Amino acid sequence: LVGGQITRSDVERGFVDLKETTVMIYDEAHRAVGNHPYTSIIALFASTNPLGRRIGLTASLPPDEEKVKEILQNLRISRIEIRDEGSKDVKP
Repeated sequence: LVGGQITRSDVERGFVDLKETTVMIYDEAHRAVGNHPYTSIIALFASTNPLGRRIGLTASLPPDEEKVKEILQNLRISRIEIRDEGSKDVKP
């Protein structure tokens, strides 16, 4: 999603049809807390297309476990995968 506010506005005005959207990728997913546009977009997406896939990406996962749980809950993501420069699929 480029610019959460822009995307939310486009969804609300009908420029983006969430019924036709199969995957939502959230960059900077650590921002999906509180009143951030991501939280309302994902709620609309989940209610419109409950089988749609959601992927959250971030290089800044907060150290606070409660914040991480809030992000997972808000984005309706069930698991975390972590990669770093030592990961087998990254190292080469």
